[in-house]
Amino acid sequence: MSQIELWTEKEEVQLQYHEQVIQKGLETFYEVGQSLMFIRENRLYRKEFRTFEEYCQEKWGRSRMWAQHMIKSSEVYGVLKDVNHGLQNPETERQVRPLTKLETPEHQAEAWSNAVANSETGKPTAKEVDAEVKKLQEKIKQLEADKATLDRRISGQS
Repeated sequence: MSQIELWTEKEEVQLQYHEQVIQKGLETFYEVGQSLMFIRENRLYRKEFRTFEEYCQEKWGRSRMWAQHMIKSSEVYGVLKDVNHGLQNPETERQVRPLTKLETPEHQAEAWSNAVANSETGKPTAKEVDAEVKKLQEKIKQLEADKATLDRRISGQS
């Protein structure tokens, strides 16, 4: 039941382009993440590799988890750069990675904004961003607990 898939010239050009972006990747994690996502979603790795995991390992000497971090961080960075907050944008994937633990773009932007505001230099380290993420997670957790308590009280009074 194996179906032969043709490899087109367009796919070859796309693969070469995105691999060049990744090669230069230490310069810009955002573009690397976007290219990795494009290659994964369009299965451009299939010319030489059966899986995206094999592609990452064999082509780049990196794990699939590394690729996932790069992809997720580039998505969060895309959100942050589109938010008109007038703040310094993250410069490294390590600064963005803690923000990926937050579920909404609003929470990601809030944690980044707090990290920038609380950083002495205005350029927070990954550790400073992580601290702000943890503070926000605790705040969210407390709000959810308060809401649950309130919901129980309301339903008990009905």
